[in-house]
Parts: sequence; structure tokens; C-alpha cells
Amino acid sequence: MILITRALNSTGTLPTLLECGFLLQNIILVAHAHNLGTCPPGRIVPFLNHNSNANLISLFHIPSEYEIAITLALGYPDENPEAPIR
Repeated sequence: MILITRALNSTGTLPTLLECGFLLQNIILVAHAHNLGTCPPGRIVPFLNHNSNANLISLFHIPSEYEIAITLALGYPDENPEAPIR
């Protein structure tokens, strides 16, 4: 699992969610080039960022001034089906 985070407040330029999306796209492309499968389970992000899950976030050693922007599951796929003809 890869967690892409971004700062909540800063005096400098904050990475936008769009920029985090660009980073995610590049990670997915590189993973594919290395025969890795990926899946961005986006529905888990609000759950992880919820205040009641601060103890869970502490397991990842993410500072409190950061939030999770995007998650990405990564691994070797069980199968490699052929794409259907369109």
C-alpha cells in the first residue's frame, strides 16, 4: 500500500489534489512497466482521515499536519486476462 499525503497548512506552496493525482498516475505507469498491478481504493481515504482514526494514522508515522490524499494498493496480479475486442 502506498499512501500519498499532503500538508494541510504551510507557508509555502501546497500540493493540490490534482498534483497528487499526477503523482499517482506516474506511480501506476511505472508499476505497470514492472509488471505490478495497482488499484487506487479511493473510498478508504475519508475513513483514514477521520479524527476517530488518528491512532491508525499514527501507525503510518504521518505527522498530524498532513492528510492522506490518495491510497494505492500495489502487488503482483494473480492473472493477466486478455483485453476484449471492442
